[in-house]
Amino acid sequence: GDVDAALVEFRKALASREVALGRDHRDTAGSYSNIGLALCGKGDFDAALVELRKCLAIQEVALGKNHPDTVEISKLIWIIN
Repeated sequence: GDVDAALVEFRKALASREVALGRDHRDTAGSYSNIGLALCGKGDFDAALVELRKCLAIQEVALGKNHPDTVEISKLIWIIN
């Protein structure tokens, strides 16, 4: 698939979720995760880490540090780092 086109759509979804749900909502975190994963697919790991860390910060508050989704993002950040 076209990663650049996906990134455009993921960023649109992020903007919509921030307005509709707020910056600290778990679905907003999901948008950051989608962007980060797409950036990984492009090989842009530094930019991916920025987005994934945003996701993690939201998830730690919204879901807790031990939630499976939070743990998965933590692992992914560790692997990329």
